[in-house]
Amino acid sequence: KQWGVKDGQFVLCFSGVCHLSTGIDLALDALDARQDLALVTQPVQVDGLTRFLIARTRNAERIFLQNQRLSWDEAWSTAAAADVGVAIYRSQSPQFQHMGISSNRLCMFLAMGVPVIVSKQPSFNFVNDFKCGIQVETQDEFNEALATILSDLDSYKANALRCAAEYIDAAGCYKNLRGSLSQVLAR
Repeated sequence: KQWGVKDGQFVLCFSGVCHLSTGIDLALDALDARQDLALVTQPVQVDGLTRFLIARTRNAERIFLQNQRLSWDEAWSTAAAADVGVAIYRSQSPQFQHMGISSNRLCMFLAMGVPVIVSKQPSFNFVNDFKCGIQVETQDEFNEALATILSDLDSYKANALRCAAEYIDAAGCYKNLRGSLSQVLAR
């Protein structure tokens, strides 16, 4: 209700840095293709001009732009209300092309049971293996991925949770890190 989402609308969520290299254009243009879609953005930082332009863009009535920066806990907990999350990285810099599970937004969505639409890059191939998301490059692929996920949403959501538990395994990684640090510090 806070986001202005109407009954029967699906929620596409965009969290974090909000600009063209992270695919906000794909999310905004998806609103043209689906009248049953609302876009919720949880940006890290948006300047006044961008807010002004988004408020006046077509389909603005189906866009919720978070006004204040959310804490880590708030972003994660509210992401659980989304149907599909966006984790696009268009930058060709190695740190973005090898992002994998270093992407907070990707891990956030999957841990909250939210399937994802991600960039076509090898570090995200695991979303195909777990069938918890779809990799895309173009607007047409984005729109098709959104339709595919929404047509089998319960399965994609269950697979997102399974991927988070089995592949990301944050608790297991933390335990291994803690053990490794203990060994190093004991020397």
